Amino acid sequence: MIPRCFGIGRVVKRSPWNSGEVFVLDLSIPINCVLRHHRNREDLYDWEYRVFLFFILYVGMTAAEKNSIIEMLAPMLDTDGIELVDVETHSKTLRLLIYKRDGLSVADCQMVNQVVRPILEVHEHLANYAQLEVASPGIDRPLRTAKDFQRNCGRTVQIEIIAQNDHTRQIQGTVVEVHPEEVVLTQAHGKDISVKISQILNARIHLKW
Repeated sequence: MIPRCFGIGRVVKRSPWNSGEVFVLDLSIPINCVLRHHRNREDLYDWEYRVFLFFILYVGMTAAEKNSIIEMLAPMLDTDGIELVDVETHSKTLRLLIYKRDGLSVADCQMVNQVVRPILEVHEHLANYAQLEVASPGIDRPLRTAKDFQRNCGRTVQIEIIAQNDHTRQIQGTVVEVHPEEVVLTQAHGKDISVKISQILNARIHLKW
């Protein structure tokens, strides 16, 4: 997996009149856009627009990459009654959030570590991560799957969905029914609404303080 990076840098354009004059502009540019066309250092410095990078910021994995990792690792853990509910990354650390119906033990976390670590060292999408962390998800973690909503049946949730014309819509309600492809919420005014899980951008338990 190639990290998406952005660099704070400087682009210098040579004068078209060969007068030795240069035009300087400081800005943020996507580093991968440069590296995609310039595979080595010599090509980069021969480029008309020279780029001087000051530092690199790691942005993280995409939703598709996260889902791919979950789909790959989840079946390996499911036989022990452990569910992989989410994956987080921070720099070189891969963090697995796991759930077990009867509660997690230290031995469960050690088992997951032993199963996943050998894969971490050889798999092309995971080899960039030098550290592995295993933890139980917090109450404010995102709800992603039908199982997530099933575990929180009876609780009030806040959901952001994709609406018409690619706009987003906020919905709040109590989870009353959960189906493989959709969840049914009862809103504050008493009306039920069905939400397709595939339309959900973000969903969390609504915490009352």
